[in-house]
Amino acid sequence: MISSKAKNAIKVLVYLTEKRSSDFISLKDISDNNDISLKYLEQIMPKLTKAKYVDAKLGKSGGYRLNKDPQDIKIWDLLLLYEEDIYIVSELKNENENSSYNKTLKMWKDFYLKEKEYFSNISISDLSQNEYVLDFVI
Repeated sequence: MISSKAKNAIKVLVYLTEKRSSDFISLKDISDNNDISLKYLEQIMPKLTKAKYVDAKLGKSGGYRLNKDPQDIKIWDLLLLYEEDIYIVSELKNENENSSYNKTLKMWKDFYLKEKEYFSNISISDLSQNEYVLDFVI
C-alpha cells in the first residue's frame, strides 16, 4: 500500500506545477488548496527539498516552488523517496530461494516490474494535464 505521505507529496508537486511561477508558494497556500494540514506538510516537504524537487525559502515571502521540470519528475521516483519498502512481498527484497513464495516468486516479480514500468512512465506534468495513458492493467 502506498503511504499518505507519498500520495500527498504527489498532490503538492501537481499543485506547484499548476501554480508554476518564479514566486514561492506559502505552505499555508499549499495546505489550504490541497486539504493537507500544515503539520503534515512540514513532514512531507523536507524530503522534496532534499531531493531537489522543490526550492524552499524562509521568511515573509518564503515558501516553496518547483525546482525541476515537471516532465522529469516521475511518480516511481517519488514513491521510492517516501516508501521504505515498495515490494509487494518481502521475498522480492531478498529473493530467498528457501522462501515459501519460491514457486510464486516469478509472479510477484513480474507484478513489481509492471508496477515500476507503469509509474516510471507517468510524470507530474502528465498528472497536471490529465494526459497519462493506462495501456496495461496492474
